[in-house]
This record gives sequence, C-alpha cells and structure tokens, in this order.
Amino acid sequence: MRLRQRSWSVVLCCAMATVRAQQVPEPPPNPVPELLQLMSSPERDVRLAAVQRFGAALVRGNPWLQPSANPHAVRASNRLLLLLEQDPDADVALAAGLTLVVMAWPAHFAIAHTASRLADWERDGAAAAPLAALRSALATDRPAPQTILEPLAALTVGPAGPGALAALTLFGQEARTVAPQLSRRLGRAPASERWRVALALAGLGCATDLAPALADADPRVRVAASLAQLRTTGGEAPPNAAVVPWLQDDRTVVQELAIRAVARLAEPPDAAVRTVAAQLDEPLLHRAVEQTLLALGPRAAPAVPILVRHLTAARQDPGQPAAAAALSLDPATQHSAGIAIAVLGAIGSGAAAAVEPLAQLAAEDDHGSQRFSHAGGQALARIAPEQAVPILMQAFERDLGVDRDGWWNSALTLRAMGDAAAGELARFVGLLERGSTPARANALLVLAAFGSRALPALPAVLQQLDGTDHWLWPTALDVVRNLGPDAAAQALPKLSQRFGEVSSHLRMHCVVGLHRLGGQAEPLLLRGSSDDDPFVRWEADKSLLHLPELSAAGATRIRDLLAIAEPKDAAARLTNPPPWRHLLPTLSEATVVPPKLRALLPPLLEHPDFPVFAAIARVLAHDLCPAARGHSAWDRLFAAADRAAVLRALTDRSTLQTWVHDMAGHADADARTAAAALLPLLATQQDGQGR
Repeated sequence: MRLRQRSWSVVLCCAMATVRAQQVPEPPPNPVPELLQLMSSPERDVRLAAVQRFGAALVRGNPWLQPSANPHAVRASNRLLLLLEQDPDADVALAAGLTLVVMAWPAHFAIAHTASRLADWERDGAAAAPLAALRSALATDRPAPQTILEPLAALTVGPAGPGALAALTLFGQEARTVAPQLSRRLGRAPASERWRVALALAGLGCATDLAPALADADPRVRVAASLAQLRTTGGEAPPNAAVVPWLQDDRTVVQELAIRAVARLAEPPDAAVRTVAAQLDEPLLHRAVEQTLLALGPRAAPAVPILVRHLTAARQDPGQPAAAAALSLDPATQHSAGIAIAVLGAIGSGAAAAVEPLAQLAAEDDHGSQRFSHAGGQALARIAPEQAVPILMQAFERDLGVDRDGWWNSALTLRAMGDAAAGELARFVGLLERGSTPARANALLVLAAFGSRALPALPAVLQQLDGTDHWLWPTALDVVRNLGPDAAAQALPKLSQRFGEVSSHLRMHCVVGLHRLGGQAEPLLLRGSSDDDPFVRWEADKSLLHLPELSAAGATRIRDLLAIAEPKDAAARLTNPPPWRHLLPTLSEATVVPPKLRALLPPLLEHPDFPVFAAIARVLAHDLCPAARGHSAWDRLFAAADRAAVLRALTDRSTLQTWVHDMAGHADADARTAAAALLPLLATQQDGQGR
C-alpha cells in the first residue's frame, strides 16, 4: 500500500507542477491602441462599446489602464475626456464620464488637463475674467488646486461649460469648495446639461447634495447621483434607489460598484441578493459577487437556490468515469462551486436546504482530487451538522465498501466538521480494531478532529503504533496530540517504548507537537533533543520551547543551543547552520515564555549574531507588552540601539516604556518612526499584563 501511495504522490506532484506551470498568468496585451481607434469611430455604437470595454478592463484590473504614472492610461483617459466634453451622443459622453470618475485621477492630472484646454475655451468665447484668473493660477510652478477651482466653476456657465464641468469631475474631493455653486447650477441648468453637473458633483463625492437627484426624471442624472452614493466609504447605508436599479447595468464600472454596495444596504431586498448571486458566473464580476455575498453572511439566504445550482453543476456525470470527470470539469464551474460553498457556510443555518447536495458533493469519490471536501465540511459544520452527519456517514460506508487506498473524501469532509460526528465514535473505534489498513487510516483521520471527545478511543489508537503499517503513525499521533494532557498518562509510556524501536522518520513524528501533552512530555522531548538524527532534534527542541514550564535540564538545553555562535565561513553556515536558526521562529511565536527559560534569555542578548540578539529581545519585549506582539518596529529599534541599553530596558514594562520614549528622539529616522508606532501600544497596555 505504501508503494501505491508513493506512486500516487509522484503522479500528484507532477500533475500539480504542470498545473502551476500552466496557471502562471501572462501579462495582458496593451488594449489602449485598439481602444483609441474604436473610441474615434464615426459610429456611435462602436464608440459606446469601446467605452464599455474600457470600463470592463478597468474592473478586471488591467495594468495598462491604472492611473499611476502610466502614459498609456493617460492617452486613453484623454480620449475619454474628449468624448465626455464633445461627443454628440449623450450616452457615449456619460459612459466616458462615469469611467473617468471611477478611475479617480490625481489632482495634478486635472490641473494639466485644465491648462491644456484654456486656448480652446478662449477660442469658443468663454468669459474673459475667469480665463485670466485661470491663466494666472496656472502660471505658478506648483499651482494649488484651490486657486483653480473658483474660476473653473465660473466657466461652467457658457460655451466652456461642458469642458469646465469635465475638468471639475477630475478634481475629486479637493474641489468640494465649489460644490454649493454646482448644486445651484444643477437646479438651473438646461435639461440636456443637468447630467453633466450631476456627474461633476459625483466626481467631487457629493453624495448628500445629490441625494434628491436619485428620484430625478432623467436616468442620466439618477445614475450620476447613484455613483456618488456607490463611491462613498462611510458607515452610512446607501439608499436602495442608489444601488438596486444598477445591479444589471450595461456599464460594468457601475454594475460592479452597485454589487459591492448591496452588503452596505440596511435591508437588502431579496430580489437584489438573488440578482447578485446570479452574476457568479460572470468572469468580470465573480470577485465582487463573492465578496458581497460573504459580507452579507446570513442576509444572503435568498440566494441559496442559486448557490445550490452551482453545487449541482459541479457534480460528476454518473455515466463518466470519476477520474475523467474530475479532469474534464470546467475550472470556472469548480471555482463557482467553491465560492458557493464558502457563501453557504457564511449564511449558516439559513442554508439548510443546501445540506444534502453540499454533503454529496463534498464526499463524492473523485479519485483523490479532494476538490470540495475541506471547504464543504467547514460549511456543513456551520449550517446543520446534525443533518449532514448521517448523509456523510452513508458516504463513508460506501467508501468503506470500496476500501480504496488513500484518503476518502467522506472522511476528509467529516474531519473538516470538527467533532460534529463524535456521536459515531464507537463505529470508528470498531474500525480501528477490525478494519483494513485504509479503513483504519480514514477512521484515525476523522477521530483526530474530535479533540478531547476521542479519549475513549485512545487505547485503540495506541494499538496502531504496534503494527507494521507505519504510515498510520502520523494520523494516530494527530489523535493523541489533539487529546491534550488527558492522553499523557496512557500515551507517553507507549511512545517512550516505541521511540527506541522505530526509524528516525517515525521518531520525528513522535516528538512533533508533543508539548500539547503537557509537562509530562519533557523527558521524551529531551531524549529526542539528543537524537542522532538532526530532524528529530529540531522537532524535539521546537516542542520544548512550547512547554508551559521547563525543568532545569530543559532550560539548559535551550540555553546551550542558543549560545552556539554562527560559523564565520559562509559555506560552513550553509552546510552546518547553528541549531538556533530553526528555533528562532518558534521562540518568536511563543505566547508564554516559561519562567526558567526567561531567566536564561537576557544574557543571550550578548550573542554575537544579530538575528539571535533581535529574536531574544523581541521575545522579552512581547512578554512585557503583549499588545505589541509581532510588531515589526521592534527590530528597527533594536538595530539602532546600544545592546546594553536594550538589556536594561527589558527588565520591566515601565523601563521598557521609558526607553522607547527616549528612542523617539533618536538620531536615526527609522528608530524614531518605530518608537512612535510602539508608544501608543505601550501606553494602552492594561495594568497586570506583562511584568
């Protein structure tokens, strides 16, 4: 069986490598030349379609159209501005303007555009006084936006109106000072031009000013007013009228914003939720749909029938061999089903109608692809575990009848559900006592998820360590570790006995995570830390660091390891690295530093190698100030500081806080920034935390 497992592993690794190689995304082609050509077409429909394609590429995240320092995006946006200002068809002009607002260009682009239009506005007969004021403001080296806005707002009335409004649209929130003027202009503008004023206000982010326009008779004004609401990021829920009408809009930039805004609605209409879910297959929108449905959580319950259809689409064709079905299934269908599973889990008990198809899909025998087992089990545990377990146990019994090598999807799904199937404990124990090797392996896989509730199974689990099926060891030891200290009295004598009888590979599995059995595991871990095999030693040492308390022998072992200096020769460092190299990450992650170990750490701040010094200093700082645990600023402070000062600072929390405060005035700018980031965390540390 081990041979077959290894063969499958080799095949799987090769297949995964091939898939990864095929999935490396190529950079998309530059769409700008073609878009420029199409947006210059004399045909109205061609221009409109080109603008729609521009917006779709923007939603897709095409790098050629990102505003930051991209000359291609500048060229394309200049053409959009031309369409917004001069296109004879209002729909084309509006689509161009909506896309520009979503792009959110920086102010310097708006200033440059304004400067480029002055001559044309003067030729068209625009008012002389505002033009003169604009020329004066733009003549300075770095014109401030505020000096441009007032004269630009004055030009919105008259022949330069469309151009001035287009320019104001680009300024964004920096142009809020002229919002009152534009709001008054909205009420007085000719009917054919009101949408331009509304679009400029949307570009300024004036959602409140535009709220009455959500009920405007002109749909172009309504979409501009809605855009302002859709782009707000505050905590207030947008009105339904700003979101629901645009969920199926032809303009992708508007539709995506509307989909994302559904989760912010106070009470999303059921029909709106279903409309969002129906877009799950859309390649441009599936990310927005996924994020919105997950954010809705239980409120996404109206979408359950649609999500179930995605599960059904991912099921194998009963007439097709399972392996062929797993390979031929459309990746987009798999992706949609994966999203559907995650959303159903987020909905929770409101998705009870999905339990049967979800359990069947997750537990389906697809010859090892395990496409949906883990995510499906997690979702079922949140929806209705008591309803799912009988279905999954039936699937498990079917797999038991086939008795295939490897992991069964039914077992993987049950494992992902945690202890939901703990009521079936006796069935799994019976398999450990009388089942085949594959059956015992999968029973252990499920039992490992039961935690302390698997304690009655411990004698049968330990029996698996006596046989010749050594590949069962990792899963059996998972069960033991997950039982915690309750398993120590029965498990440690067996592990100690077998430790001296098995291969180094199995000895390594013996000590991995053994600290979870508590302090009684220390003698076996110390035995592992002196093993001939370096991998056994490494895993034993890492487990020692996680023990809540260490004996003098354990603390001495860690101290001696950390005290070893790194070889000076680069080749020697590569072939024979000091043991502390593999201990530093574990030490830094420790949530509790045993007192005996903590007492040994300060002298090691004199270690000649900076990584050791920084890691130990970081551990001591975390111990004194848990609120700043894991903050990257510690390393920047330690790099700039005198080691003796660091040693003094790490004696207690008050001294540490004083030292960080002093470092805020350090000559090194990096140190000052790091200290400024840490001081609020030290100040808010609750009394009684740390030392």
